[in-house]
Amino acid sequence: LAFFALIAALIVAAQWEEKKRRNHVFSQVADELGGTVQRGTIYTEPSVTFLHRGTTVQLDVHARGARQNRTYYTQLHFAWPERGLRCEIYPEGFLQRLGKLLGMTDLEIGSPKFDAEYTITGNRPGRIRELLSPGVQAAISQLRRFFTDSIYVSFSAGELLIKKTGYIQEPSQLHEFVRLGQLVYDEARGAGS
Repeated sequence: LAFFALIAALIVAAQWEEKKRRNHVFSQVADELGGTVQRGTIYTEPSVTFLHRGTTVQLDVHARGARQNRTYYTQLHFAWPERGLRCEIYPEGFLQRLGKLLGMTDLEIGSPKFDAEYTITGNRPGRIRELLSPGVQAAISQLRRFFTDSIYVSFSAGELLIKKTGYIQEPSQLHEFVRLGQLVYDEARGAGS
């Protein structure tokens, strides 16, 4: 029994050390962005809230699945003024190509390279074509190159959500994720031109 108690204590100690490291990284990002950090606990992940061009932004981590098979997503949430707009953009993969062969459609925005590389869905095709300007396309493609395909961009219910599969734990990569997310936002709002 003492052996199992020791093993359990070692596991909890290792988890706590990992959580302290994650809190430290998110605290560094909060300091550099002039934001506030919500420190993670044994049961929660840290998050950072900051302002970008007067807009509230939250950087957080979402976990899905059972503890043994948990999938993490590092996410940026920007307040977005168009509550009724719904648009999703993600790299096209095998299942999307198969779906197209079976008659499923996605939006095409008139940019052959971007249309071929991404699946785009949404509720207002004209507005989405306008929104996904060459600058926005370039910013999304930079995110994809930096984070090797595992990105997802969504405009929905008054939020621009940018997420990447995986828990970004290296400060330099987390900063780059934030910077590229801000670039997508700026280009989408027309501030980057």
